[in-house]
Amino acid sequence: MDIKEFQPLSSLLKDIVENESALSSDQCKCLSKYLKELEASSVVIEPDYTDAGYLLDYSNYYSRCHDEFVKVTHRVHFFSCAVPDLNRMCDEALADPAREDDHLINAHYLGFIVIKPLPMTIIGRTCLKTYPRYDVNSRRTRSFPILREYHVSLHGISLSIRSIAFQEQDAEIAACSTASIWYALHGLPKKITTPEIPAPFEITSGASATYMKRSLGEVSRKFPTSGLGLEQIEAYFRTHGLDCIVCGVALDKNSAQLCEYVAAYVSAGWPIILVGNLYTGRRRSTDFVKRGLHAVTALGYAEDPQFGAGNSANRIRRIFAHDDNLGPFTSFHIEQCRAGDFVRVIKGENLGTPSVQSNVQAAIEGVMGTPFSSVEKALTGFLSNNSGLAGEGTTARKFAPEYLIIPINHKIRFPYESVSLFANQVAKTYETRGGVWYAPGTTPPLISWSIRLLEVSQYRSQLRGCTTISRDEVVDALYESMPKYTWQLRFTTSIEAAEVTLMDFLFDATALRQSGGLYGMLSHQVGGKDHVFFSIVSALLMAYKEDQIQEVELEIQPIIRTARDILEAEIRYARQFDGDPAD
Repeated sequence: MDIKEFQPLSSLLKDIVENESALSSDQCKCLSKYLKELEASSVVIEPDYTDAGYLLDYSNYYSRCHDEFVKVTHRVHFFSCAVPDLNRMCDEALADPAREDDHLINAHYLGFIVIKPLPMTIIGRTCLKTYPRYDVNSRRTRSFPILREYHVSLHGISLSIRSIAFQEQDAEIAACSTASIWYALHGLPKKITTPEIPAPFEITSGASATYMKRSLGEVSRKFPTSGLGLEQIEAYFRTHGLDCIVCGVALDKNSAQLCEYVAAYVSAGWPIILVGNLYTGRRRSTDFVKRGLHAVTALGYAEDPQFGAGNSANRIRRIFAHDDNLGPFTSFHIEQCRAGDFVRVIKGENLGTPSVQSNVQAAIEGVMGTPFSSVEKALTGFLSNNSGLAGEGTTARKFAPEYLIIPINHKIRFPYESVSLFANQVAKTYETRGGVWYAPGTTPPLISWSIRLLEVSQYRSQLRGCTTISRDEVVDALYESMPKYTWQLRFTTSIEAAEVTLMDFLFDATALRQSGGLYGMLSHQVGGKDHVFFSIVSALLMAYKEDQIQEVELEIQPIIRTARDILEAEIRYARQFDGDPAD
């Protein structure tokens, strides 16, 4: 077995890749830095490897070219242990199959990269370990809820890696949109997608069967592909029995909307394809050039651990996405763009530091064709990246999401937006009327809320391990019939620097909107007894009369009515249990 010491890919692959220019690509640079971050120490190169995905692309496209392309690839494996240690473990594992050295080797396994025999786009199917869960530098918690198990046989040694497959677009049969679909299919639950993920050629071919509206003078064809439209992406997922949530985000709210959807869907295992405009520049420079539409697939996030009032999605600071221009789990920092920077980004010019504010105003009005005051209020949020690793690299990118595409099970009908509106209504009512429940001069505790989409098995598992709800209530709830998918709206507060759960609202995600969707309300015990928050919310909901309900947004009126019905039923049950006549 040929085991080498880890080196940057440009050095490691120079004897394999014919065109040295391919080794200087952003993807190779980012992958080298990513592996260095994972503390890769040794490498095994597996020659003449037949990759099923590349073989399909080869048979359908590359084999028909006049130039001859090789149909086999190289697969490069990475390990965190030193070369002598890996040599010893591999020799012992191959000499005695009964030994448990496979397990020891797998503990050091970081994943693999398939190297395709193409002129430039050489990065094929890639499965690498994720960043560590805890970021020591920023003290943030990284979450990678969308992972699947990939099984690998290295000369008979069984290995496995939890990741989501990545590969570089080749601009012939797969543009960024095709790559994003491919990432999303790998990220979706296995029981949702087909057993075998289609090759990029098959994705582009299938999606191109749907008509895409084109502008005058635009030239495009199926192959070589120039990319897919939103309608084609959505139509392709329908061929897998999936529905799509397509959300156009407002420029002045795109960061907040993105974080909310990431917290709700990505945390539940549903990837999100982000489509927007890409701008590139040099690091530490104010010059950015618009590169056109781009697509990436969000698969994880990092959030601050400190408690904060309001929607807990506001704590998200980074998005981890597969970006075919860079690499797997690319780290994007969420930032807002200032007025001066916005001008530079749009025009791709360095305007310098204007000495007079009117210069900036005139520049913006010249670019946007709208008054400066309007543009200033509509400044966009960006996902910023420096070549794949925070603070490193030479190429800086700013990506402004304009559309979110979420492939979802068609059974999930009750919208996230309704749950979010209800959460905001509860918080608003609590802030304005909840203070009467506390002693004069006492400030009501701040509250936060989160919204998560859970499968019934996930929720039951969470409920079974819950220690802040009485066991009788837990057992009764576990025996109840539950919907396949549940929206969990959870309110929390901070007590002595610790975040504690106060109350859960449970919504049937398969319900009709007109039904209200709410099917359960659970109060958690804090310090051994029910928190006053449950009593406040119960009283506030019961206080809503029909004329008051008409004052809230139309979409959440059925939810408030359903909540009142649940509370009234609980009150009648409690009185009957105590021997009192029910009202």
